[in-house]
Amino acid sequence: MDEQRVERSTDLPLEQEEAWRVVTEPDELERWLAPEVELDLREGGEVVVRERDGDERHGTVIEVEPPSRWVFTWEDGERPSTVEITLEPTEPGTRVRVIEWAGERELALAA
Repeated sequence: MDEQRVERSTDLPLEQEEAWRVVTEPDELERWLAPEVELDLREGGEVVVRERDGDERHGTVIEVEPPSRWVFTWEDGERPSTVEITLEPTEPGTRVRVIEWAGERELALAA
């Protein structure tokens, strides 16, 4: 299986605790990730993301390290991928990095 990886980051003018809320609370995730999000933010918790066209992705929370990192797997009916969201304090706010990958090596490590 070919490894595929996408990485994006943005700097928010927020303290790390507030940025953590932006990347973990369903109401906030619905502002930037998808129109409807359900999240049980604990290891083994469920992630459900629904798009306007009815497509859904279902996943599982793998790791949670408040207020700096959480990792989950999900799939959209094709092949699963893993998403890691990290927060790093910067001056004057917080850098949010989102990495999504698919590939046997990373998926084996995340499971």
